[in-house]
Amino acid sequence: MSKKKNRKDTYQSYLEEFIEFKNNNNKENEYKSISKLYNEINMYYTNRIKNGQLDIKVEKLLLERRIGKYNGQGFNSSISFLLGGALLAIPIMNQALTEAISEMLKGLSMKLNCGFLSELSNFKYGISVFIIVVILCFLVKDIGKDMTEDKNYAVMLNICLKVLEDIEKDLE
Repeated sequence: MSKKKNRKDTYQSYLEEFIEFKNNNNKENEYKSISKLYNEINMYYTNRIKNGQLDIKVEKLLLERRIGKYNGQGFNSSISFLLGGALLAIPIMNQALTEAISEMLKGLSMKLNCGFLSELSNFKYGISVFIIVVILCFLVKDIGKDMTEDKNYAVMLNICLKVLEDIEKDLE
Protein backbone atom coordinates (compact mmCIF):
# COMPACT_ATOMS: atom_id res chain seq x y z
CA MET A 1 0.00 0.00 0.00
CA SER A 2 2.78 2.42 0.87
CA LYS A 3 4.47 1.88 -2.52
CA LYS A 4 1.30 2.90 -4.34
CA LYS A 5 0.96 5.95 -2.16
CA ASN A 6 4.62 6.82 -2.76
CA ARG A 7 4.10 6.50 -6.54
CA LYS A 8 1.04 8.71 -6.33
CA ASP A 9 2.96 11.26 -4.27
CA THR A 10 5.77 11.19 -6.84
CA TYR A 11 3.28 11.59 -9.68
CA GLN A 12 1.55 14.42 -7.85
CA SER A 13 4.84 16.23 -7.26
CA TYR A 14 5.77 15.88 -10.95
CA LEU A 15 2.32 17.09 -11.97
CA GLU A 16 2.57 20.11 -9.69
CA GLU A 17 5.99 20.89 -11.13
CA PHE A 18 4.61 20.68 -14.68
CA ILE A 19 1.64 22.92 -13.84
CA GLU A 20 4.01 25.49 -12.34
CA PHE A 21 6.21 25.26 -15.45
CA LYS A 22 3.19 25.55 -17.76
CA ASN A 23 1.84 28.63 -15.96
CA ASN A 24 5.21 30.39 -15.64
CA ASN A 25 4.89 33.91 -17.09
CA ASN A 26 8.62 34.14 -17.72
CA LYS A 27 8.42 31.11 -20.05
CA GLU A 28 7.09 33.22 -22.94
CA ASN A 29 10.02 35.65 -22.74
CA GLU A 30 12.46 32.78 -22.44
CA TYR A 31 10.88 31.08 -25.47
CA LYS A 32 11.21 34.25 -27.57
CA SER A 33 14.83 34.75 -26.49
CA ILE A 34 15.81 31.15 -27.27
CA SER A 35 14.01 31.29 -30.62
CA LYS A 36 15.74 34.53 -31.60
CA LEU A 37 19.13 33.17 -30.51
CA TYR A 38 18.52 29.92 -32.42
CA ASN A 39 17.74 31.86 -35.61
CA GLU A 40 20.82 34.11 -35.24
CA ILE A 41 23.10 31.12 -34.68
CA ASN A 42 21.48 29.29 -37.59
CA MET A 43 22.12 32.26 -39.90
CA TYR A 44 25.73 32.52 -38.71
CA TYR A 45 26.51 28.84 -39.32
CA THR A 46 24.59 28.73 -42.61
CA ASN A 47 26.63 31.67 -43.96
CA ARG A 48 29.92 30.12 -42.82
CA ILE A 49 29.02 26.79 -44.45
CA LYS A 50 28.00 28.52 -47.72
CA ASN A 51 31.33 30.39 -47.76
CA GLY A 52 33.25 27.16 -47.13
CA GLN A 53 34.61 28.42 -43.80
CA LEU A 54 33.19 25.67 -41.60
CA ASP A 55 33.41 21.92 -41.28
CA ILE A 56 30.29 20.83 -39.36
CA LYS A 57 31.89 17.72 -37.85
CA VAL A 58 34.88 19.67 -36.49
CA GLU A 59 32.66 22.45 -35.14
CA LYS A 60 30.43 19.89 -33.39
CA LEU A 61 33.47 18.28 -31.78
CA LEU A 62 34.70 21.67 -30.56
CA LEU A 63 31.29 22.50 -29.08
CA GLU A 64 30.99 19.09 -27.41
CA ARG A 65 34.45 19.54 -25.90
CA ARG A 66 33.48 22.96 -24.54
CA ILE A 67 30.31 21.51 -23.08
CA GLY A 68 32.43 18.93 -21.25
CA LYS A 69 31.50 15.77 -23.10
CA TYR A 70 35.12 14.72 -23.41
CA ASN A 71 36.33 15.44 -19.87
CA GLY A 72 38.51 12.54 -18.97
CA GLN A 73 39.07 10.61 -15.77
CA GLY A 74 41.83 13.03 -14.76
CA PHE A 75 39.35 15.91 -14.66
CA ASN A 76 36.91 13.92 -12.50
CA SER A 77 39.73 12.84 -10.19
CA SER A 78 40.97 16.39 -9.75
CA ILE A 79 37.46 17.56 -8.80
CA SER A 80 37.23 14.75 -6.23
CA PHE A 81 40.69 15.60 -4.89
CA LEU A 82 39.73 19.28 -4.59
CA LEU A 83 36.53 18.45 -2.69
CA GLY A 84 38.37 16.03 -0.42
CA GLY A 85 41.01 18.65 0.33
CA ALA A 86 38.35 21.24 1.14
CA LEU A 87 36.56 18.83 3.48
CA LEU A 88 39.85 18.00 5.17
CA ALA A 89 40.68 21.69 5.63
CA ILE A 90 37.45 22.47 7.50
CA PRO A 91 38.29 20.55 10.73
CA ILE A 92 41.87 21.85 10.67
CA MET A 93 40.59 25.39 10.18
CA ASN A 94 38.04 24.85 12.94
CA GLN A 95 40.72 23.70 15.40
CA ALA A 96 43.05 26.60 14.63
CA LEU A 97 40.21 29.12 14.76
CA THR A 98 38.94 27.70 18.05
CA GLU A 99 42.36 28.02 19.67
CA ALA A 100 42.82 31.57 18.33
CA ILE A 101 39.40 32.65 19.62
CA SER A 102 40.04 31.06 22.99
CA GLU A 103 43.40 32.81 23.40
CA MET A 104 41.97 36.11 22.22
CA LEU A 105 39.07 35.92 24.68
CA LYS A 106 41.40 34.95 27.55
CA GLY A 107 43.72 37.84 26.77
CA LEU A 108 40.86 40.34 26.54
CA SER A 109 39.33 38.96 29.71
CA MET A 110 42.57 39.52 31.64
CA LYS A 111 43.16 43.01 30.22
CA LEU A 112 39.62 44.23 30.75
CA ASN A 113 39.06 42.22 33.94
CA CYS A 114 35.71 41.16 32.53
CA GLY A 115 34.16 37.83 33.53
CA PHE A 116 31.77 37.89 30.59
CA LEU A 117 34.59 37.37 28.09
CA SER A 118 35.96 34.39 29.99
CA GLU A 119 32.47 32.86 29.92
CA LEU A 120 32.41 33.39 26.16
CA SER A 121 35.50 31.19 25.84
CA ASN A 122 33.21 28.27 26.76
CA PHE A 123 31.45 28.92 23.45
CA LYS A 124 34.66 29.01 21.41
CA TYR A 125 33.63 25.98 19.33
CA GLY A 126 30.31 27.55 18.47
CA ILE A 127 31.96 30.84 17.56
CA SER A 128 34.52 29.12 15.34
CA VAL A 129 31.83 27.02 13.63
CA PHE A 130 29.79 30.19 13.06
CA ILE A 131 32.77 31.94 11.45
CA ILE A 132 33.45 28.93 9.21
CA VAL A 133 29.78 28.78 8.17
CA VAL A 134 29.83 32.49 7.28
CA ILE A 135 32.99 31.98 5.20
CA LEU A 136 31.42 28.98 3.44
CA CYS A 137 28.25 31.00 2.72
CA PHE A 138 30.32 33.68 0.99
CA LEU A 139 32.19 31.04 -1.01
CA VAL A 140 28.97 29.28 -2.06
CA LYS A 141 27.44 32.62 -3.07
CA ASP A 142 30.47 33.40 -5.22
CA ILE A 143 30.46 29.94 -6.78
CA GLY A 144 26.73 30.32 -7.45
CA LYS A 145 27.38 33.47 -9.51
CA ASP A 146 29.93 31.59 -11.60
CA MET A 147 27.54 28.70 -12.09
CA THR A 148 24.81 31.03 -13.37
CA GLU A 149 27.23 32.54 -15.87
CA ASP A 150 28.37 29.05 -16.90
CA LYS A 151 24.73 27.99 -17.32
CA ASN A 152 24.07 30.74 -19.87
CA TYR A 153 27.23 29.79 -21.73
CA ALA A 154 26.23 26.11 -21.68
CA VAL A 155 22.76 26.95 -23.03
CA MET A 156 24.33 28.90 -25.89
CA LEU A 157 26.73 26.04 -26.69
CA ASN A 158 23.88 23.51 -26.69
CA ILE A 159 21.84 25.71 -29.03
CA CYS A 160 24.85 25.93 -31.36
CA LEU A 161 25.14 22.15 -31.29
CA LYS A 162 21.43 21.71 -32.00
CA VAL A 163 21.62 24.19 -34.91
CA LEU A 164 24.54 22.28 -36.43
CA GLU A 165 22.68 18.98 -36.08
CA ASP A 166 19.62 20.50 -37.77
CA ILE A 167 21.74 21.95 -40.61
CA GLU A 168 23.45 18.60 -40.99
CA LYS A 169 20.05 16.86 -41.32
CA ASP A 170 18.93 19.41 -43.90
CA LEU A 171 22.07 18.87 -45.98
CA GLU A 172 21.53 15.08 -46.13
